[in-house]
Amino acid sequence: MVTDQGEWDWPCFEGLLPVEILLRIAAKKPPVRGALVDLIGWSRQMDRQFTVRSAYVLHDIADAMAKLANRSYLNCACLLTPPVKVERLLQEDVVNSNMC
Repeated sequence: MVTDQGEWDWPCFEGLLPVEILLRIAAKKPPVRGALVDLIGWSRQMDRQFTVRSAYVLHDIADAMAKLANRSYLNCACLLTPPVKVERLLQEDVVNSNMC
């Protein structure tokens, strides 16, 4: 599919594909010969190996960020909400955080 000069080898496939697809291919750089082989791997680990532990770590980080975002929301809500409602929001937050 690629010539020795590193260009698309159009005669190999231009008669097999619709023009729309050929235009998309033309917009892409051809693969480089001798480049590293693509491998499937878990992007959350340096060694690309999936482990249950790495999934739990990712889950814990996402959970912490969600809690932080919720806390930030409550802080913003406190600035825009009458004091009685703020007290109720904070009580609900304490109740909800105790349930986790």
